[in-house]
Amino acid sequence: MVTGVLARQFRFTAHVVGVNLEGMTQDQALVHPPTGGSSASWILGHILTGRNGVHFLLGLEPALSREAAAPYERGSASGDAGNPGIPLADLLALFHASQEKIAAAIPDLVPEQLASVVDLPPPLGRCTVAEGLGLLQFHEAYHAGQLGVLRRLAGLPGAIA
Repeated sequence: MVTGVLARQFRFTAHVVGVNLEGMTQDQALVHPPTGGSSASWILGHILTGRNGVHFLLGLEPALSREAAAPYERGSASGDAGNPGIPLADLLALFHASQEKIAAAIPDLVPEQLASVVDLPPPLGRCTVAEGLGLLQFHEAYHAGQLGVLRRLAGLPGAIA
């Protein structure tokens, strides 16, 4: 069933996020790629903004408040040492709490819920709950991979062999 696949995908990307950030300091999490791009801390905050969409689709409270999420929204300025945003340890705690809630909620979805149509912000638009969860999971996986590159740029060894 689709719920089993979704639960496994979110569990896997949570693992990838965790190992890519393991041992990373706050200072390392604020390193930006030399050619431009976002820091690991900003990307984790951005993943949490995506999880707000997941939480919405699952009928859960947001993973990150609207005010706390604003600096991590698509198109916002990426945090740095001058404006570090939420500390990495706090972002990780919010991420792990979100994962527990998602893992508990997905198996309870019934086919009627998965097939219901919702309107999500662009670029997702109008879709079913199942489609929205799949699209947001892809978004998360994309950014989880970026964390692996940023881990190496921060001077840490690769986490996934």
